[in-house]
Amino acid sequence: MSTAAEILAKHPAKGLYTLGALLINALKLPLWIFYHLSSSTRQHSRWSLRQAVATRALRTALWHFSFMRVNTPLILQPTAKEKGLLVTIPPSTKGGVYMGICDDEEVKPEKICGYWYPSAFNEDEDRGKKIVLHFHGGAYVIGDCRPAESGYAGKMLSEKIGKTLMVSYRLASNPGGRFPAALQDAVSSLQYLISLGIEYEDIVISGDSAGGNLAVTLLRYLATTNASGPAAALLWSPWVDLASSLEPATFSYSPHRFTDYIPSNFATWGAHMYCPKDGPVTMGDGWISPAAHPFRTNTPIWIQGSGQEILIEQIAEFAKAMKRISSNKIAFHVEEIATHDIILVGNVTGFEKETENALAAAKKWLDNL
Repeated sequence: MSTAAEILAKHPAKGLYTLGALLINALKLPLWIFYHLSSSTRQHSRWSLRQAVATRALRTALWHFSFMRVNTPLILQPTAKEKGLLVTIPPSTKGGVYMGICDDEEVKPEKICGYWYPSAFNEDEDRGKKIVLHFHGGAYVIGDCRPAESGYAGKMLSEKIGKTLMVSYRLASNPGGRFPAALQDAVSSLQYLISLGIEYEDIVISGDSAGGNLAVTLLRYLATTNASGPAAALLWSPWVDLASSLEPATFSYSPHRFTDYIPSNFATWGAHMYCPKDGPVTMGDGWISPAAHPFRTNTPIWIQGSGQEILIEQIAEFAKAMKRISSNKIAFHVEEIATHDIILVGNVTGFEKETENALAAAKKWLDNL
């Protein structure tokens, strides 16, 4: 996410707004701490003071960032510290890779980048081991693969599951980033791993929030093209119904509207940018909102939701719908007191224990496949 200084340099008016918002909310912080000293005033009775204050602060920050709608650029050039870890992922040159929904008249596959956690791929040392291909969250409008934004997810996945390639796919907040840009980039990323000599049976697709949506879309694409699928998929608080996220009831009347940090303007911004009215598909299409469009897949899927997040109902419905297809292997795990996307921001919101619980469940499920 852009810093206040970067926003001020590129967008002076938005930068001044950012500085003002930061100042005002810095003044509010002591008041939030004082208010939530008593457990009776916290959003959930089992939350700590840190969790209550952090969730409120993150919600406020996301609301302001969504209000400004500042784009997150795709930076391909590595810094000195990133050399060897940040890799360029080119479009595949193989024929028949980008077919059907991926073959768009306006949006074409482009070069992107990825970041290896905890170290660069080594063919001799990593051959035959599980490799995680992860897509970060951010409502398709913010986010990056680098440690500053995705370091916690990269660290946890690489420690508990396997060496991880975190991908910076094209964002819809930038020109040319609407659907199917991210799907093209997901296909390119998978082909990149194959080009390194990694077998499909050693690849675990993973994604959080919007990245979870992208992981599902990739699995649907592989199924429709009869392409080989990865060994498994891990979905962390996947955003599987963009259409319902635009309905006022989703945020205004949800029983979790006080416990989650996702503001409605963040979801609205992301959904409309990723799937504009003049795009190739509608918001309710299975390529955008898979919750109501289950499909057959050869890839086993593990799905995690949090009991206090806005999206929990749609995540649960998606898991049920996918389970109804007899040949699918679907597992559903819930962290009851946690908020949205703990794999990405659990260290910020104070849900590290719940993140570790979820990762342990995911690993156990993978080991038993």
